[in-house]
Amino acid sequence: MSTIRAILSFYSSFAFLGFLLTAACLGIIITNGIVMFTILFWFKIGTMWLIYYFIDSYKRKEYYYYDNLGISKRILWIPGLAFDFTVFMVSMVVLMLKMNGAQAGS
Repeated sequence: MSTIRAILSFYSSFAFLGFLLTAACLGIIITNGIVMFTILFWFKIGTMWLIYYFIDSYKRKEYYYYDNLGISKRILWIPGLAFDFTVFMVSMVVLMLKMNGAQAGS
């Protein structure tokens, strides 16, 4: 249980930015349509890489704390980035289905 709490604590350091980028992507899809999905998909991948790079360098000393808890850097990053990307993909799919449903009902 302490491992999950530690991962959530670590994820909270970049969760807001991830959700903000997802919301921006959803806004772009709403205004421009589904044709923008491929561009936004790669934009999200790129921004996830940038988030990793900057948080990794910013929290370099904080890794010692997690290492003392027996949690590796990989165990910290994989669930956080996977959750962020899953939220992005699920929200995109739901939005696209709603947009297609709205077009079919018109």
